[in-house]
Amino acid sequence: MVAYRWMFGWAGTQNGTTEERLLPVWFSDGYAFYDYFDQVLYNTSDDVVVPVQNGKLLSQGKPATAQAVTGTNPASYANDGNYQTEWVGTGSSWPHWWKVDLGSVQQLNNVQISWWMQKGSEGFYKYKIETSTDNVNWTVALDRTNNTSYGFTSDTLSSTAARYIRINMQNAALHNNPNNWYTPRLWEVKVFGSDTN
Repeated sequence: MVAYRWMFGWAGTQNGTTEERLLPVWFSDGYAFYDYFDQVLYNTSDDVVVPVQNGKLLSQGKPATAQAVTGTNPASYANDGNYQTEWVGTGSSWPHWWKVDLGSVQQLNNVQISWWMQKGSEGFYKYKIETSTDNVNWTVALDRTNNTSYGFTSDTLSSTAARYIRINMQNAALHNNPNNWYTPRLWEVKVFGSDTN
């Protein structure tokens, strides 16, 4: 699939407003499925597409908690592998955090986040990715409080080993509204890396 995406302000775009993305599509029992990959290798002579992630998916199905949740949208919905479920915080109170426990210290390479958006009021989420080995002392692994990417982010982490990863949502800047009325929420969080043992 070659997708044409509006990417106003996304760093690295050639023209500053749009760019194409090449993604492999799978078909099964009448359904089509695709996912995001930071890198897709394409062999033009054989017409073969090979998607590449930055390590093993570490976070899916692992215990997740959040600052606050609604009764029907628990924290675990944000790392269950299902893009049809979401974690939803309480009200429009900012900042808010969501956290996953990987079970042991892992080498972290990449964090992909599928953010909630409202058409016509798309928002840039302002956030920090924080890490910890003991769930007490936290380090800011990446500060994205200057983020200007809509809807989905893929962040590379370097030399980061941790057991706990926390997404600390500071705010959202809405495209067509002067005030942030969003409720903090996440569709899916994927943490990629490798076992440090």
